[in-house]
Amino acid sequence: AEAGARLESAEARLADAEARGMNRLETALLEAQGARAQVELDLAETALEADSLGEKLQDQVESRRISQEALQELEGENRQLLERSELAERKLAKVVREREAVEGQLSRLRSQVLAMHA
Repeated sequence: AEAGARLESAEARLADAEARGMNRLETALLEAQGARAQVELDLAETALEADSLGEKLQDQVESRRISQEALQELEGENRQLLERSELAERKLAKVVREREAVEGQLSRLRSQVLAMHA
């Protein structure tokens, strides 16, 4: 804002000088001051844009960090679920084997009962 005000002031003085017919040196000096004020304004705008881009970049970095942490948590939970699933499969296999053994015993007992009644 300050650079913009200096630019306007320099432009006003230049217009004033030209209207009064000042010599070339004074006109050149005022033109240089105006150009300097324009450069300062451009630099200020560029600094604001750089700050904005820096903030956006920081937000993206933070978002990525949070996403990475969430991913690591999900991977940990996934490993735990996989371990529990494998344990459940082993228990189920054991139950199936025990059931088959009981069914075998039941079948033999039936055969013995039928043989006793025959």
